[in-house]
Amino acid sequence: MFGPGSGGNFIAGLLNKLIKKEYTALDISIGGSSHTVFPNRYANGDSLSFGKIADEQVEFTTQIERENYYIQAINEEYTNIEFPQVTWTHDFTNIPVYKKYFKNCRILTITHDSYASRLSSVYMHVTKFFFNLDLIVPIKEPHRSNSLKNWEHRCKTELIPYVGADKANDIFNTRTSKQYANDIITYLSLRSMARYYGLLDYSQGLPLSEPCRYDFALYKNKLYNQFPLVGVNYSEYIDRSDAILSYSYLIDNRPILLINSVEKILERSLSAQEKEFILTEYIAYRQCQNHDILTDPISYYRNMEKKALIHLLKLKKDYSDVAS
Repeated sequence: MFGPGSGGNFIAGLLNKLIKKEYTALDISIGGSSHTVFPNRYANGDSLSFGKIADEQVEFTTQIERENYYIQAINEEYTNIEFPQVTWTHDFTNIPVYKKYFKNCRILTITHDSYASRLSSVYMHVTKFFFNLDLIVPIKEPHRSNSLKNWEHRCKTELIPYVGADKANDIFNTRTSKQYANDIITYLSLRSMARYYGLLDYSQGLPLSEPCRYDFALYKNKLYNQFPLVGVNYSEYIDRSDAILSYSYLIDNRPILLINSVEKILERSLSAQEKEFILTEYIAYRQCQNHDILTDPISYYRNMEKKALIHLLKLKKDYSDVAS
C-alpha cells in the first residue's frame, strides 16, 4: 500500500525477488522508476490488487459486486501458483478486503510524516509516471488513458494564453526531446499535481489554505478544471497493516528501516545474503532518484518555475510579435 510516487513498486519487486530467492538486480530506470518490475500480464489490469486506484471502484454498484468481480478474475488468471504472490495498490480501502479473502496475506504500507515527504512523492510521481515512456502500469482502462488525457488537457490549457494552440501542442509533444519543452511541461505538471493534492500553497512556501488531499481516496471530477471528489481518509486503514514504513527511510537514507519492515512482512529474520541483496538494490535505487526532489521539493519547484517562466515569457513575446 502506498500513495503515488512513494516507491512502492521498488519494494514490491524486492519482495518478489526475496520470496523466489532470485538475487538478481531489479529493473530501475535512469529516472528512478521501478514501474517495469512486474510485466503487465493482463491487458485489463492486475486483478489480484482489487484495483490500483480508488477511481476504479466507481464501475461497481455495490462492494460485493466489486469483490465478486475480482475474485472471479483471480481464480481465472492465477492458476498453478508456485510462490506467494506480490501485488500493490494505491487504494488503502483494499486492506480489509485482502484480510477478508486472503487469510495469510501480509500487508506493508508506506506512510508519510510531513508535508515535505508528501510533496516529494507527488513530484516523484510526476517525473516517473508522466515522463517515463517505458512505463508499465496495470491500471484498468479507461482510467489510465483518462489520467494521461486529463494531464495533457491541463498542460495545454495553461500554455495556450502564452503561445496559442498550435505551439502548445508542439511543446507538449516534444516534452521528452527538447529541453525547453521538458522544463515547461515539468513545471506545469508539478504545479497541477500539487494543486490536485492540496499542496500548492506548501510548494510555494506558504501555509496551507486547504486540506491536504494526498491521504484520501480521490475520485475523478467530470470537469477538467475542478478539484477531485474526496472520499475516505486512508489513515483509518493503516493500522490494519502488518508493517508500516515511513517514506523518510528513503529521504533520510535509512535502509535499516526497510530491512526491518521486510522482516516483519516475511515473519522471519533475514540471512546475511538477503540483507546484502536488499542493501545493494536500495543503494542502486536511491542513486537513481532525483535527490533535489527527495531532499528539498520546495527548492526544486522554485528552480523549475524559474526556468519555465524564462522560456514562457520569451515564447509569449514571440507569439505576441507574430500576432501583431
